[in-house]
Amino acid sequence: MTGNVIYISKDNSNDPIAATKSDEIDTLCEHLEKASATQSQWREYDPGRKEWGLSVNWLVTASTDIEKLLYNGGMYTLSVVHRNGTSKTVLLTGTALCTQVKVVSSQGGLVNGSFTFKGSGPLAPPSTQ
Repeated sequence: MTGNVIYISKDNSNDPIAATKSDEIDTLCEHLEKASATQSQWREYDPGRKEWGLSVNWLVTASTDIEKLLYNGGMYTLSVVHRNGTSKTVLLTGTALCTQVKVVSSQGGLVNGSFTFKGSGPLAPPSTQ
């Protein structure tokens, strides 16, 4: 996944807040054991509740007001986007809580940092939201 496919926007805006360099999306599903050792020699599971999160590394100009860019505790709309030239197609979208903003380094006029998000609700195609 390349960095320009994750859009982070505030209040369902289509304008991205920051260009991402690299992204990592984690999706998890709890598993509930349904068989006891007396019923079977093999463990069996049922799916439980799901969750997702996103870690993003970003690059912005040093003049950007970073504390206003994203802040811990803010809710944001995240979209996974397929880009083809100037057109884009949203593949997945979801709302997430920003749990961490970290400025890693500054070089010249650019600042490198990272955001961590915890999904709130589904990460799904827009038509199923």
